[in-house]
Amino acid sequence: MQFITKIIFFLLLSQIAIANSLNFTDPNTPIDELSDSEIQFRLNNLNLCVQSKYNSTVKSYLKTYTVKDRQKASAILGRIVTYFPMFEKYLEERNMPKDLKYLAVVESALIPFAESRSSAKGLWQFMAPTAREYNLNINSLVDERLDPNKATQSALEYLSVLHSKFGNWDLALAAYNGGPGRVRKAIRKGKSHDYWKIKKYLPRETRNYVSAFIAASYLVNYYYYHDLQPTYPDMDMQVIESIKVYHEMTFTQISAITGVPIYTLQALNPSYKQNKIPRSYVGNYLIIPKRATDILSKYVNNPDCEYLLSHVSLYDGMFRGYNPMNFFTKSEYTVQSGDDIYKLSKLFDCNIYNIRAWNNLPTNQISIGQKLVIFQPVGSNNTTSVIASVGVSIPQQEVKKVVIDKYKDIHMKLKILDKIYDSNFEYYTMKNSDSIRDVLRKYPKTTLRTLMKDNDFTLFKLPNPGDRLKIRK
Repeated sequence: MQFITKIIFFLLLSQIAIANSLNFTDPNTPIDELSDSEIQFRLNNLNLCVQSKYNSTVKSYLKTYTVKDRQKASAILGRIVTYFPMFEKYLEERNMPKDLKYLAVVESALIPFAESRSSAKGLWQFMAPTAREYNLNINSLVDERLDPNKATQSALEYLSVLHSKFGNWDLALAAYNGGPGRVRKAIRKGKSHDYWKIKKYLPRETRNYVSAFIAASYLVNYYYYHDLQPTYPDMDMQVIESIKVYHEMTFTQISAITGVPIYTLQALNPSYKQNKIPRSYVGNYLIIPKRATDILSKYVNNPDCEYLLSHVSLYDGMFRGYNPMNFFTKSEYTVQSGDDIYKLSKLFDCNIYNIRAWNNLPTNQISIGQKLVIFQPVGSNNTTSVIASVGVSIPQQEVKKVVIDKYKDIHMKLKILDKIYDSNFEYYTMKNSDSIRDVLRKYPKTTLRTLMKDNDFTLFKLPNPGDRLKIRK
């Protein structure tokens, strides 16, 4: 028995020696044991908008992410799926470097309601005076520093101004953190526009700021070398969309209409202090799960929005046992020749970070024959069209079939309805310009309640133009 044990021990030692001799990088290797040249090589491959220097400060930040506070790092990586698509959209619109998105990792760890000791707030950590200078409202109803859309647009505008002033992104980032006045003073003292030459003249935090940015960039792109796994939020925080709301709407009303819990609306929209979106002629942003946009848009674009909303309320137990996954179908797609992750994100009406999250992909690389898991809202038109065109297999849930109406001509529909005409009612066909309130004005003897009952529609499913309504005589 002892002889067998010795042989096993000898074989294990041999395997360890062979593995070491191959000089492969173990993903579990702590940052302390990675060679500086290896990390510098990876940083150079990122092609950042700042000089990718690797120094003791960068190494210290990386050690925090990969060794000391791995749980925080995993949470940051998970929140990328919620916010990076938004950042990239606005960066692309302004033709700015896409790696500026990593700045929000440094500023707030991608927590939209983050607040610093100096009272800076939001994903981009605006102080109140700077926020107001860049058109962010702060009042009793809203704090737009916490609005992901508006704060991102203002942050990019501010960064663009700073880049114009200083001529490079290293100094622009330093000015974003420490203020343009301190950077100008450091430039005068150091007689240079090279951040790395003048940083010793900057305040301590600003002195390390670009290093923190470099470390955040490394984390997002190379976390898998350190055995880190993103901790993703639930599906209602992953597959989201931003829409503009012009009428006053409460989170209670939105929740009742869409079936999205109030706590999800709060998490996605922390800028609204009273759980209420105020009326606005230019529109306020609302971030909601994408599955809910169709039903909510009928209210947002309805001139009778506030009148209809006054009839909406939550009911007890509405979210008992709530699970966002119940609203999605899970399918499987086999990667074909010519596919890339960008094409597939358009095909499935999601974004690349969704596909990466669902398939635990650390990069954008996919290969022919690879099986990808895809989630889509139950019964969405896109789900049906994609299945018809590419033959996606559904291993777990069956997608609801869309019944094709053979009577495409509206006049044919009316002829059929004439056969079931009820003499107790008169009929009205909804026009494109009609709202429910318009109909009620034309027929003052009827009420919203009776109209809903007689025509089998609800506040959650309003009639469309072309629909024929029964009106009691």
